[in-house]
Amino acid sequence: MAVIEAFLPLRGMFCGLPLSLFDQALLWYPTSPTRRRLANDSTPAYPSWSWAGWVGSVDYQLDILHLGGNRIIYPMHEWYRYSTDDNPLVCIPDRVPQDSSFALGLLYSHIKIIRDNPTFIIAWVISIRMTLNSEESHATHWLTDMMQFVPYFTIFDHEGDPCGFLPSANRDWARKFKKEGRRECELVLLCHAEQASQYGVGNYATTIHRKYQVVDNPHVCFYNVMLVEYHGDIAYRQGIGLVHKDAVHAINHSWESKILILG
Repeated sequence: MAVIEAFLPLRGMFCGLPLSLFDQALLWYPTSPTRRRLANDSTPAYPSWSWAGWVGSVDYQLDILHLGGNRIIYPMHEWYRYSTDDNPLVCIPDRVPQDSSFALGLLYSHIKIIRDNPTFIIAWVISIRMTLNSEESHATHWLTDMMQFVPYFTIFDHEGDPCGFLPSANRDWARKFKKEGRRECELVLLCHAEQASQYGVGNYATTIHRKYQVVDNPHVCFYNVMLVEYHGDIAYRQGIGLVHKDAVHAINHSWESKILILG
């Protein structure tokens, strides 16, 4: 319920997330090992991007992603969901889409998948690849509930220095990843936000290299990212993390703009 209460008042919900603040709501995180919620032996009851799609305790607090008291974020793209109305693809939240008619036309070429799976969402996204450490660390210093003990993977930039972290990844994915060893993973840019240093960004020096001036810079900008894994053409959320903007911009030559269907 903490996830829901964080966004009251609401203007409707979609798979447990408020439509009016959908981009912020995607930043929920597990506080204990979770497993997929199944409608039967093999079919998930809700999508991977919603907290309702998982069994286990979850929480919502923007402080885990260094936003402090500032709940304002700047989405990188527009999500769309299926609708039975005249326009089969509806922007989330419900507004006039900013994407061009050409971009929307390409999204509509995937309408059959969205119609057959109405809990899937689709968007034009920017995808990057960054290296995650093969072992997890544990920290509690960003949590308000000291009973929480969240593991996290450190994210490394193209020079091998820490530039962010990914807390509380899907446990099944984490076990598989640690067996395979340190490697690049796909991260989807969700949004960015300026973080004032007085909110304690300097406390996270273990996951942000000093070359990014986390302590001295009065305002530091981060990207919130989603770790995804594919089954066929469909991407599934495995975790939410944070990366310093300079580390992301340093590899802008390798950014990939593409259509992402998130199940």
